[in-house]
Amino acid sequence: MDFFRHIVSDFQSFTILEIIAVVFALIYVILAWKEKIACWVFGIISSFIFMYISFKVNYKLEAFLYLFYVLMGFYGWYEWAKGLKKVEEKAVISTWNSKKHLLILIFGLISCIILAYIFDKYLNSSLPYLDAVTTVFAIIATWMTTRKILENWIYWIIIDVLSIYLYLHKDLYFASALYIIYVFIAAAGYYTWLNSYNRSKELLK
Repeated sequence: MDFFRHIVSDFQSFTILEIIAVVFALIYVILAWKEKIACWVFGIISSFIFMYISFKVNYKLEAFLYLFYVLMGFYGWYEWAKGLKKVEEKAVISTWNSKKHLLILIFGLISCIILAYIFDKYLNSSLPYLDAVTTVFAIIATWMTTRKILENWIYWIIIDVLSIYLYLHKDLYFASALYIIYVFIAAAGYYTWLNSYNRSKELLK
């Protein structure tokens, strides 16, 4: 019961702007799951609002991360729209082989070590390595989403699970609850995209 009381308390402290950003972020994830190109509109608006809020409270790193999400939103919109020209309904989903995932993981882990050092030395993060992992792989997963790489959802599931612990550690219960929802949406997104990918393979035979 305390957990849910904390969620309600956190939500009540939100401004209207924060509520709009959260709602739009949820709409973005749901529309991405459904393969709707309109997801990028909601993602861009949500990220822009979060960027503004982060700058306002002097969370500069988070603000630049949201700026990246805004730019990736426009890129994702462009890529999905380009894909729509090739097929009638949806941009084509593709997959990465094991070698490419291994290279991405190596690159990601090296980046995490560097970023964790920065978090620890200059930003006084209480969980620098976990902060670094969620940040670096969220950037990678976002780029994968813009390219409609099927496995982006697996990356997001892992990131979201880690984020639940991260936000619980910071006593941000509403954010933790939000990431629990994200885990289920990401799982549903993976199976929806997998079915679409398998159907597109059948059509190409």
